Parts: sequence; structure tokens; C-alpha cells
Amino acid sequence: MFRSLSSHYKKGLSTRVQDSQGLLPVKKMDFFSLFWTAWTSSFTQDHILQAFKSCGVWPMNPDPVLKKFPPPTPQVPINPEFVQLKQVTSWKDLQKLFNQVVPNKSSKEAKCLASSLHFLSVQFELVSAENRGLRVSLLGKKKHKVKEAAKINKLALQAVAAEKRGVEKERRKKEKEEKVQKLAQKKRERAEAKLAQPPPKKRKQVSESRSNRSLKKQAVKQSGGRASGVGGVGTNLEPKPDPPPKASRSGRNISLPSKFR
Repeated sequence: MFRSLSSHYKKGLSTRVQDSQGLLPVKKMDFFSLFWTAWTSSFTQDHILQAFKSCGVWPMNPDPVLKKFPPPTPQVPINPEFVQLKQVTSWKDLQKLFNQVVPNKSSKEAKCLASSLHFLSVQFELVSAENRGLRVSLLGKKKHKVKEAAKINKLALQAVAAEKRGVEKERRKKEKEEKVQKLAQKKRERAEAKLAQPPPKKRKQVSESRSNRSLKKQAVKQSGGRASGVGGVGTNLEPKPDPPPKASRSGRNISLPSKFR
């Protein structure tokens, strides 16, 4: 019934879209009209009675439901001797089994069966041996690949470490060269400054001449700026007296050396 309801609703919706040529959108207000039309078309008295009958509700009849679930196929009991026969793979065991099962071994069919069994057993042994060899080879190849991958990874790590060491060595070399250049620059600057300064004697003479000039200027300022006299008598410039001696914290006089006076 609900499948019929869904099909009727889809049919009404497609009819509505076709009639409007896709120009009018389907909104929420259109839902009830479409649903009610599908409901009245699906849930009729005949459909309801048919649904109850197909489910076995009314009239009560479980057969329609049970027919949908067929009984399982009975399994054939497994003979333990058959299981043992399936495990026979060697030609020796197959020949023994062949002698027990086949009564007339001289017939054409028995000989054909014996040759087929022999061929199949030999092929099975060959294939088994080949598979074992291939498995061993594949395992060895995988181990070799693992070793090669480990070796490649080790070489890559060594290359990265060597590159890092080279970069560090280059950086240290560059820093050392910069330090040497800075020291050489400082030495050149000190040498140039030393050459620019006058010798010690000349510096002493220059300082003495500067001090004498300063003393003369002070004496001229104290005497009025020039040497003048009254009645043809000139005034003699007296040297500036020495400053009073300095005293230490304990009260003792500090006398300067003669070269600093």
C-alpha cells in the first residue's frame, strides 16, 4: 500500500510540473493537495483488503507469508571416509585407494582412470614444489628489498649529516676569516692613529708653548691689556704666584712633582 502511495504521489508531482511547464515552483502549500490525491487513490477498500489478505491478517492464513521463505535445502551427511579420501595427494596413496575401490582393474576405463590419477598426482607434486620455491624466492627478494631500503636510508642519513658538517665547517671558516679581518682593521687603525700623533718631545714642547701663551695672556689681562708707564717708567710684569698647596683628607699637604708645576 505504501508503495502504491509513493507511486501515486510521484505521478501527481510529475503531472503538476508538466502542466506548469516548470514555470511555477512547488511549495509547501502544494504538498497536502498532492498527498491527499495519492492517499485517496491508494488507500481504497479493495487495496486494504488485498493487503490484509497478502499478509495473512484477514482472513488469517500464514501460508502467503511462509511461501516467501522457502525451506533450507537439506545437507547431505559427510562421510568421514570421504574426508580422508580428499586428503590423499600422493600417487602411492591414490594407487592403494584405486586398488580398493575399482574391482576390475584390467578394464579400459580403470586403466584410463589410473593414468589420469597418476598424471594429476605428479602435476600436483610439481606445482607444490614450484610454489614452495617461488615462496622462498619471494621471501628472499622481500628481505633483500628491505635491506636495500635500509641501506639507502642509511646512505641518505649519512649524506645529510655530511652536508650539515660541511655547512657548519664553512660557517666556522667564514667567522674565523671575519675575525682575522676585524683584527687586521683594528691594527691598521691603531697604526694610523699612532702615525697621526706627534712624537713625545714635540708634544711636550707644544704643551709648554701653549701653557706659556696662556700665562702671558692672563698677565696681560691683569696688567690692563698692555705694558704702559707714567714718567717714562714702565711696569714690570710679575709672574703669577703658585697656587696654594692642596691638603689630603687627613690634613697633610700634597706637593706636586716639579714636572707638573
